[in-house]
Amino acid sequence: MTITCVCGTWDDIVKAGHIIQGNGKNITAVWFAYVDYLHGKKVYSNFKLAFAETLPAQEIIDMSLRGEIHDCTIILDEMSLILNSLGEKGEVLKFIMKWVKQLRKMGIDLYWIEQRANDVHLRLRTQTPLALEPEKYHTNGYDNNPQMWEICTVDSCKRTDHRILVFSKKPWLPIPIKILNPQIIGKLYNSKEIMLDSMKLEKGAVDKLN
Repeated sequence: MTITCVCGTWDDIVKAGHIIQGNGKNITAVWFAYVDYLHGKKVYSNFKLAFAETLPAQEIIDMSLRGEIHDCTIILDEMSLILNSLGEKGEVLKFIMKWVKQLRKMGIDLYWIEQRANDVHLRLRTQTPLALEPEKYHTNGYDNNPQMWEICTVDSCKRTDHRILVFSKKPWLPIPIKILNPQIIGKLYNSKEIMLDSMKLEKGAVDKLN
């Protein structure tokens, strides 16, 4: 079981290319989840994927807490919206602690996506051992020579020569761990889908969880 954050910035140290929303977060998370799928794992997502079962975050998390799913992968976009919708900080903290414990128990891998990781509750960030920061580049016709690429600083850039360089922020590694082609991976999901997910947690409900 592993928890991975895919974000625009993990520690608010912003470089050119990180400040834009469309820097390849979803492309990166979708690719890793797709690899899990190709290895035979069931994938649950709160946004539409060609290979996953799409459900609201509330339903996915409830199923994991009830032990109805196991040895699978969960991918959740806009994690701060989901957690912030729970209300009181004390309840959110208790919820995260019990949820993470259940994920470990059931062998569930979680990929959570957020532009600014610090917008997500500290407890979940502390429980997240892996943090990935993608950067979007233009190949400028040099597909096989990354040294000639230049970073893309336009959110909804219309150019088609993009590549996503995936850097590991936690643990820190000096070179990208993966180079992704968004023209290919983008076919697996709808990048224009608007995410309005949330959860409802009644006060004291967390105490009733096993």
